[in-house]
Amino acid sequence: MEIKSKYFQSNMNTMDKRILSYLHQLEPPTDIELPGKNVQWLYSLKNLETCRCMEEFFSKYYSDTNERILVIGINPGRFGSGITGLLRLFYFLEKNMNHD
Repeated sequence: MEIKSKYFQSNMNTMDKRILSYLHQLEPPTDIELPGKNVQWLYSLKNLETCRCMEEFFSKYYSDTNERILVIGINPGRFGSGITGLLRLFYFLEKNMNHD
């Protein structure tokens, strides 16, 4: 399924700016009742250190205008995407890509 988004139109800046623009506009839903008082949203995208990590990573590896397929998923560990803002898949893809 292809999703058209204003954040990924080809007339925008480099891919890192496009990804960051999309991630910074995300907010946890406010209309979902959580199942208990000890359950809360893990939402660290507004954390300054998380933002710094994301900006450093995406500017290092995605600061160009090449076309890409963005795969969005979860990393269910508490020391994963929730802390760094980086999906585990991004790290895996960069480590295993042929950069020739």
